[in-house]
Amino acid sequence: MAESSIGKFTILQGSDNKQVNFQVGTFTAAPKIVLSTNENVNIYLTTITDSYFICNTSNIQDQDIEVNYVAINND
Repeated sequence: MAESSIGKFTILQGSDNKQVNFQVGTFTAAPKIVLSTNENVNIYLTTITDSYFICNTSNIQDQDIEVNYVAINND
């Protein structure tokens, strides 16, 4: 059975990161994650675990950044 999680989050204006938590039990190991954003900004992952990930942006923004993600089982 393929474990996956699809969602959206916002990095708020003035912030440079966001932690996203998965529903308990979704993954048994750190998943692969693909990110896309509505703005032309650099975003990257700093931490990936089976229960959450942290997404950073390279510089603090003067507007909110909407980020879509897909996380899939890393088997």
